[in-house]
Amino acid sequence: MLAMMLTVCLAAQEAAPEKFFEIEAGRKVPLTFLKGVSTKTAAIGDPVYLETLFPILAAGRVAIPRGSYVTGSVVEVKRAGKVKGKAELRVRLETLILPNGSSRDFRGTLGGVDSANGETVDSEGTVKGRGNKLGDARNVGQAAGIGAGLGAATGGLATIGSGSNANDPNAAFRRPAAGAGIGMVAGAAGMLVATLFLRGPDAVLVKGTDVDMVLESPMRFKDGELPSGGSQPETETTESGLKKRK
Repeated sequence: MLAMMLTVCLAAQEAAPEKFFEIEAGRKVPLTFLKGVSTKTAAIGDPVYLETLFPILAAGRVAIPRGSYVTGSVVEVKRAGKVKGKAELRVRLETLILPNGSSRDFRGTLGGVDSANGETVDSEGTVKGRGNKLGDARNVGQAAGIGAGLGAATGGLATIGSGSNANDPNAAFRRPAAGAGIGMVAGAAGMLVATLFLRGPDAVLVKGTDVDMVLESPMRFKDGELPSGGSQPETETTESGLKKRK
């Protein structure tokens, strides 16, 4: 009789479906960069290394603990233009490594960035460098002004002391003015051309930059793959929209 009961229990356990814990597609996972990346030095295929900042739950269980590693690679690099255009950087996140050694291949993109340098992320997950249109205009104007001043002074001095027309007593005054005008135009043009050859700012995600990773597909774990302990009470949504413990 006892043997029969044990056989029935074992058969029931074998028939029970294995439990899975799923993190749905579109879920955001907060990460931080363990190593910086920049459009100035990055190349397509370069690895990127990140770490999770907050535990992610699935059906009340901690599926991705804080301190899990995420790796990926650079898939697009574009430096800023010399006249217009922002720097662009795109990375693909590919592998998750849990503290217990379990790993999972997946696909994820960046959905947000908390950058002190002004970088932003568009709907495609591309990091864009900060714009500098006003700064560029100001720098060009300042450079042209400096060049004009230097050119005017040089052009004016070059004409002082030169021979003047005896029939025109004002020629000695007009020539410095004409030389100053020519020098102003030449100096402004030269400084303007030099300034336009400078690139805009690079897109830089320094070490410690916080970002949001967006899962492009569901991520599933077996019960045995999840870290032991750390379970949280499951919740359900009531008609009022509030959540209560099961």
